[in-house]
Amino acid sequence: YFNTNASLAPRPLDTRYEALVTGLTLSKDNWQFQFNSWNQDDVGVGAGTANALDPTGHTENDQYLTSIQYKNNNWSPAWALNVNASYLYVNLKTHYVLFPPDTTLPIDSNGNFDPSPFAKTNPISFSDGLIGNPSGTSEITQLDVTSIYTGIRSHQWRFNIGIKYVELKTKETKNFGPDVIKDNNVSPIDGTLTDVTGTPYIYHPGANRTVSFVSVQDEWSFAHDWALTGGIRFDDYSDVGSTVNPRLSLVWNTRYDLTSKLLYGRAFRAPTFGELNAANNPVMQGNPNLDPETIDTVELAFDYKPIDRLNLIFNMFHYRIDGLIDFIDNDGVPTAQNSIDQKASGFELEAHWQVNRPLRLFGSIAIHNAEEIDTGVKVADAPRKQLHMGGNWRMNNQWSTQLDAFSIMDRPRAAGDTRPEVDDYTWVNFAINGKELYLELDVQLAVRNLFDTDAREPGPTTIQNDYPLEGRSIYLGISKAF
Repeated sequence: YFNTNASLAPRPLDTRYEALVTGLTLSKDNWQFQFNSWNQDDVGVGAGTANALDPTGHTENDQYLTSIQYKNNNWSPAWALNVNASYLYVNLKTHYVLFPPDTTLPIDSNGNFDPSPFAKTNPISFSDGLIGNPSGTSEITQLDVTSIYTGIRSHQWRFNIGIKYVELKTKETKNFGPDVIKDNNVSPIDGTLTDVTGTPYIYHPGANRTVSFVSVQDEWSFAHDWALTGGIRFDDYSDVGSTVNPRLSLVWNTRYDLTSKLLYGRAFRAPTFGELNAANNPVMQGNPNLDPETIDTVELAFDYKPIDRLNLIFNMFHYRIDGLIDFIDNDGVPTAQNSIDQKASGFELEAHWQVNRPLRLFGSIAIHNAEEIDTGVKVADAPRKQLHMGGNWRMNNQWSTQLDAFSIMDRPRAAGDTRPEVDDYTWVNFAINGKELYLELDVQLAVRNLFDTDAREPGPTTIQNDYPLEGRSIYLGISKAF
């Protein structure tokens, strides 16, 4: 902005991360206790939260999941019972330099970045960059009960009921926004941060929701080699209302080597807290009037095994998404909206061939055509063709190697984007795996992007040459099961 030289480009995307994953499972009779944790201390922010490179920005993410399960397949005659209680705690801390040091930005009377050409703004320089540290904790407590009933001949009924409570608590420090920049004629502004936690000027006010759900399903073997499964699920969200979603499948064991399936299902996605209530944010703005997305899918699938060691799976599908949630530009600020309705048709072909005992080959191809229903415009950035193939060679009981390659092809641009389509690319990976070696350790040495392909993922028009993916990289993994 304003012809400054504050850009940090060119330099690589910041994809660094460290993660510690731990797990504990204890079982006795019908009871099982599990504890899992995921801890990340220093995670890079890729292209930057505001699409400006941010090599000093980072996130810290700690997740802890505890669950207790009671499972009894012989709870009573013809009844099985599964009761599960779980608690998930997530603590997220962030430090974002949304725009780099010495950036000059248009700042409105509320102290927020506003790039709209019609906004009443003042140019203000940020000597240490535009800094925001949105953080918070979320807690999810859930109880669900599932029961299977087989007391009616040729039927298997499944009943599920549950409740989930989700709570988000937020905090934030920053050097911009209302009550932070109190005199927007003062420039420059340094990196001194103001704590806006508990004020109307925070990035999100915090939220909670209660979700109640119940479902019923019946699997009916109504004839020899035929099975019909039908089910329905009801979900009630305390903040966005209720939804009913059916599913239906017809399975025919056509021959000893062929199974045919016709499937229909409806699913939904409720808006996230961020999509509903994000505020005071130059990157995104929430919308409390959002409706859940819904998707209806029809599939016809064939599972064919012409010889003992070869399995072919062919799947044709069609889906329709209503009310797809996306962040649409609104006077320079991306704002959540139920933006478009979308449909797609396509097919997938998958093959697995166990050539002999040590060698297994696999491959798949997927082709689809997705478009907006109202306009017929092709959905931007989604690959219309994908190809994956590879092989696994087991040298002995301890050592194996795997080589696989996948190709991403035919990604159209959004309407009005005059850039050429994103180039197709083929990415090759190679790995050597050792199982139960010294001290019963499992080891993997993997090379991703073996041939150092220049591969890119679609970026916004402000990123002229899109997002470059990592070049050739080497990974070493060591694990041990107790």
